[in-house]
Amino acid sequence: MKKKIIAITMMLSMAAALCSCGKEQSQETTTTENLVKKDVIEFVSTELPSIKAKRDSAIGIYNSYFANDNADVDAFVVSLKNDAIPGMEQYLQDLNAIETETDDVTQLKALYAQSAQRQYDAMKMVLSALEGDNADYLTQAENLVSESNELMKQYNDMLNSVASENGIIIKK
Repeated sequence: MKKKIIAITMMLSMAAALCSCGKEQSQETTTTENLVKKDVIEFVSTELPSIKAKRDSAIGIYNSYFANDNADVDAFVVSLKNDAIPGMEQYLQDLNAIETETDDVTQLKALYAQSAQRQYDAMKMVLSALEGDNADYLTQAENLVSESNELMKQYNDMLNSVASENGIIIKK
């Protein structure tokens, strides 16, 4: 009789231990999901918007030249040198200084930073083309812009995937 009681007690103890392990794992998964969710929201809704003005200004200067058929090349060169390129340099420094807590957001940030780096490199390439009168540099700059767009598409795809996995609704 004592053996049966000891056996039943041991089985109940094992069952209780297994149940609590499952709860710990479930709580750990929930905590990880909450951390990713918090990290994504912080990165996309707070960190990026706080540095956005520098990028927007630099890209606006860059795009203005290509949108205007009668643009003054000398004025554009000055704007690139004095405003757009330094603005993008500061933007990249600020972007790289953003700290992330999860692998998912670290990967998102890396894609975003690579895209911004290509934009910056394109600006410098256009400046080199205009200062050295080398049309090949313009083609290289165009390729860099295409690469930047592809990286931004990958960023958006990954962002949508991570958001979906973590119950985040993205408002565009």
